[in-house]
This record gives sequence, C-alpha cells and structure tokens, in this order.
Amino acid sequence: MELLKNTSKAVTYCDPVGMVPTSSSLKVYDKEGKLQQTAVVTLPTATTTVAAGTTSSAIAVADASGFSGVGSLIKIVSDGVDYVAKIARVDGNTFHLSASLPLIPDTGAAVSALEVTATIAAIGTVGTYRIEWNIADATDTRQRNEQAYVVNWLFEDPISSLDVAEILELTYGERRQEVFYDHIRERVNAKIERALAATGRRAHLYASPDLFREAARTCIHWILAESGFAPAGSDISEWIRQMRIQFDQEIAQVINSLETYDKNEDGELSTTERTPAYWTIQTRR
Repeated sequence: MELLKNTSKAVTYCDPVGMVPTSSSLKVYDKEGKLQQTAVVTLPTATTTVAAGTTSSAIAVADASGFSGVGSLIKIVSDGVDYVAKIARVDGNTFHLSASLPLIPDTGAAVSALEVTATIAAIGTVGTYRIEWNIADATDTRQRNEQAYVVNWLFEDPISSLDVAEILELTYGERRQEVFYDHIRERVNAKIERALAATGRRAHLYASPDLFREAARTCIHWILAESGFAPAGSDISEWIRQMRIQFDQEIAQVINSLETYDKNEDGELSTTERTPAYWTIQTRR
C-alpha cells in the first residue's frame, strides 16, 4: 500500500472467510514498531436477502443500498452454509459476482456486507509503516498486517493510452478500441513495476515518473509485438526479442545509471543522490 505524504487516505478491509465484525480497530506503526495513530473505523451494517431471479453468478437482492459495491466482498448464508463472494458489477439490485457460486442461493437467504472502512490520517514522514487491522465478532478475533509506504508521489503510468494509440497508428497504421489501449498501458505499467521490484527499489523514490518514459514506449512496441504487430517484412519472433532486450537495457539505465534515487527515504534528493553514477572525462585534442 502506498500513502501520499501529508495526505489522508481511506482504506478498507473485508474478512476473506466472511466474518461480519461487531468491533474493529486500525493502528499505524512506524518501522521501529512505535504506534503512530489509531484510526476511526466504520463497521459494515448493510444486510438484505436474496430475491427471485438469482443465478449462481448474479445475486438479485431485495435492497442493494448500503453495500460498498464493486470490489467488495459479501457473505451469503444459504441452507446454513456461508458463501463469500466478490462483487464485480452492480446493476440496480443485482450483484454480479467475479466468480460463480457452487449453487444458486435460496430466495430469502441472508446477504451481509463485509467491508470495514477507515481513514488513515496524513503522515508527514516518508518511509515504511505497518498497518494493523483487528476485527472481532462474538466468538472470534482476527488480525491482518499490511506494509505501507509513505511516498512523495504515487506511482504514475509513464505513458497514457493516447501514447499507445499514437504508436499503433503511426508505426503500424492500425486503430483499436479504447479498451485495447488501456490494456496495453496497464501491462506496460506492470512490467516496469516488476522490473523495479526485482531490484528492491521502489518507483516513488525516483525523482520523477518521466525517467521511465522511454523504457515505457519501448515496452509498448514489445507488447504490441506479442499481439502480432511488427514492422513490415520483419520476423515477429525476432522483433519481440529485440524489443524485450531494448526495454531491459533502458530500464536498467534508469535503475542503475542515474542517481536520482532517494536512497535514505528522507523525502529529499541530496547533492550526492543527484550526482550521476558515472564519470565524464573531457579531453582535448
């Protein structure tokens, strides 16, 4: 989880096995284990029942108001058995699920919201923190810990869907729907984040996301090649290999060559950190 420096953030938690908590707390600790804050938590209260017209993947309910919606979990109790499902889409009073249930719940079966919400107050010091959720009902208590990073800027896509559209049209003379461009952009972003994670570095400690732009544009060509786009007359397999190698080289240049990285996570780039990691020797003939 990333938290923007000096900015509060709303966070949520759903118990994956379906506990509907009657009490909950959220605490934030620094990397030394010192308590920094205790957030105010709001418990889930929405309940309803399964209505006629329900299928195993689309749960019609008597009243969908009060439920958190897309991405949240709900619990359905049918014939005494608990089922936890994730909402993929809400259409009026129908919850479309991300995965089908093993049966069609009975009409009148209980449906409960599971999402606990809280707001983490603004933190002014860049660094690593621990988020601790505690939830309980009448019989059980559970805890979940999550690492959080307070950052100067949230990781941003170095390129946009417009960049993908531009490259596809200018280079290959093709156009696609917006969803295609968004998919390519998301894959580029994921590849850059994985490349950074493999080195133990984090994107937000670099001076700017613009440092990754050239590597990102090369990555667009790489992913487009995997979708069948390559320069006329070229071998698609060889083009994919070339783009992958070029991307690896460009991302390595950002990671290893440019010292624009906040190594000590103090929120500032010192003179040393701004100094290139290579020397330039001028000669005169």
